[in-house]
This record gives sequence, structure tokens and C-alpha cells, in this order.
Amino acid sequence: MLIGLLKNKWAITILFFCSLVVLSLVIQAYNREFAPVVKYDKLAIQSYRQGNYEQAIENWKKVLEINPRDRKTLNKIGMAYLESEQIDKAVQFYADCSKAHPKDLDLRYNLALSYFRQGKLEQGWQELEKIQQLNRLFPQLHYLRGLIYEKKGDFAQAKKEFIKEININPDCLGAWYKLKKYREGGR
Repeated sequence: MLIGLLKNKWAITILFFCSLVVLSLVIQAYNREFAPVVKYDKLAIQSYRQGNYEQAIENWKKVLEINPRDRKTLNKIGMAYLESEQIDKAVQFYADCSKAHPKDLDLRYNLALSYFRQGKLEQGWQELEKIQQLNRLFPQLHYLRGLIYEKKGDFAQAKKEFIKEININPDCLGAWYKLKKYREGGR
């Protein structure tokens, strides 16, 4: 029967136009739902680049109202808190996000970074340990561990961590910079 329909030019034409109508409806539904996401994300990125972090956060929160499972947007909000020196808010935000998404290593890493920026080195270290259990090759893991060792005054261990980072992630400019400073400073 299908082969018979395919031989009929009118049936093929009708099938083609029905497919176009369905495709058009799908595209309209998609645009209705996701056009605002794109709009708010672009506005947020523009605000972020201009240093208007509060406006960026508000726009990204609008994205989350539409798409609450968007973990990239969660990370963007947390980074805006960090950039605006709202470290306590960043820690609380990332802690809540990490509880909701315990296997999202980016959220967990940013929580560790927030703890580091807050001066809570042990909490940051604990988060890095959790990451390492799930992915020992996670980018920037050893770099942040090196920064923690450095903050504690253990420069030999810090240097080892920076070297580990470069071996895993040769593009880590921060680790290269730190090793250069150690070489220049004789450490």
C-alpha cells in the first residue's frame, strides 16, 4: 500500500505539504519556548561583560524560570557573584546547586573555588577531593589544589600540584605562570 502511495504524485505532494506544516508547527513551538532563553542569555552576557553583574544575574534567573535544569546558567550566575565580590552569596549558591546536582563537577569545582576565595581552604579541599574521586583528570583541579597549598605556605607541594596540572592540562596558563614565578623566585 505504501509503495502504491509513493507512486501517486498527488499522495507524495500531500505528504510533503503535511510534513512542512508539521515541521513549521514544531519550529514555532520551539521558538515560542526558547527564544526568550536566547534573548535573556544574550542580555545577561552583555551585562556581565560591562561589569553589571546584578543585571546579568537577574537575566540569567529569567533563563532559569524558563529552563530550570540549565546547569550552565547556574554556573554563570555563581561566577557573576564571584566577579562582583559577593563571595558569601557565591558559596551559598554553589552549595545549594551542588546539593541539587551532586555529580555536576563544574558546579562542585566552582564551589571549591568559592570556598578558596572565601578563605575556607579545608572546605575547598574537601570539594576537590570529591571531584577527584569522580574524575581525577578534571581540568584545573590540581591548579586549585596548588593555590591552596600555596596559601598554606607549602610551596613545594604547590609546585608539585602545578606540575600535575600542566601534565594533565597543558593549556593551564595559571599553572605555567606559577611555575615561572617559582623558577624566578628560586622556589
